[in-house]
Amino acid sequence: MLIRPVVSGAWVAGFVLLLAGCVPTTSTVTISPEVSPSTAAGSPTASPSPTPTGSDSSPPVASPPVATPSAAAALRVASLPFHSGEVGIAYPVVFFTATGGTPPYQWALSAGTLPSGLSLSSAGQVSGTPSAPGHPTLTAQVTDSAGHKATGLGSLRVYSALAVTQPCSQQCTLEEGCSVCGAFGGVNGGLGPYHYTVTTDNRPTGMGLSGLRLTGTVPPPGALGAFSMTVQVSDTFGAKRTVNAYWYVVSHISLSSGTCVGGDPTGCTANLPISGGNGTATVMLISEAVNPNRGCWPSTTTPPKGYTLTVNGGNVTVSIPPGIASGYAAVWTLVVTDHSLCGPGTSLCASKSATVTIGVQCS
Repeated sequence: MLIRPVVSGAWVAGFVLLLAGCVPTTSTVTISPEVSPSTAAGSPTASPSPTPTGSDSSPPVASPPVATPSAAAALRVASLPFHSGEVGIAYPVVFFTATGGTPPYQWALSAGTLPSGLSLSSAGQVSGTPSAPGHPTLTAQVTDSAGHKATGLGSLRVYSALAVTQPCSQQCTLEEGCSVCGAFGGVNGGLGPYHYTVTTDNRPTGMGLSGLRLTGTVPPPGALGAFSMTVQVSDTFGAKRTVNAYWYVVSHISLSSGTCVGGDPTGCTANLPISGGNGTATVMLISEAVNPNRGCWPSTTTPPKGYTLTVNGGNVTVSIPPGIASGYAAVWTLVVTDHSLCGPGTSLCASKSATVTIGVQCS
């Protein structure tokens, strides 16, 4: 019969204590109990530590993330900053701009033509001095280094060169006391608003000025003789032109009254002197009245057939033809009008009225 020794719990405990007393106090022993998943349900499970490889025991370093390349922005024309210009004036340089694509860019015109004198470089620069006016619409094309292309539409205007007229640059004749109107110059071309600067001024006191036009009573009464002025005209682009004006002031035109008396066989002729003005007068019969001292001359308000009324040199000549059987008697009212290059436009300088008393004796 096999007899099993009986080991009591007290003996085991004492044996463990004995072993503990035999462990050197300078060493530390850590006993990690093995935990099975079935006995540690709900408890966190430690992750195994990475196993070093080779002789390097330092922990591995994570690599930085690699960026995914994005698609380049599409090539496009950003601006075609055209502005206006003027023939003969240097065109302020403009530069075309583009975005996207792959620089550098190359520029060209795919439709349309720049005004003569202007050019477009491959770098997108427009420059030059326009030599002809125009208002073209253009299509600019940009090409990037990858061969992509884009286009943009633009337009510009080139104005004709600033120009002036100078009708009084040689000399104009004015009459004392006439209200002229006095345009002594004109402007065309360029781009307004126009600016006027008087550079020399020899006008009589009281004569007004507006742009290239004299105003008011031009010249004032009593202002006889020569005078002049110079005006500089400039436009928005800075173009400048000069207008010169020279005037000679003569006394106001006048006509003297007179008589024309004769017999029926001979008729009559009279010369009425003209003074002042510039010698280019015309005469007009304003009215006709009955001669109160007609004697045997009949009363009539109709000039006789064949009469003449002309300007000859410095006179108005009145002529009544001979052979009027019943005679003729009347009082005519006449006015002479001066025609000056720098005169008052539609209201020409006219004399005060004068009269000629006509009497042709009855047979």
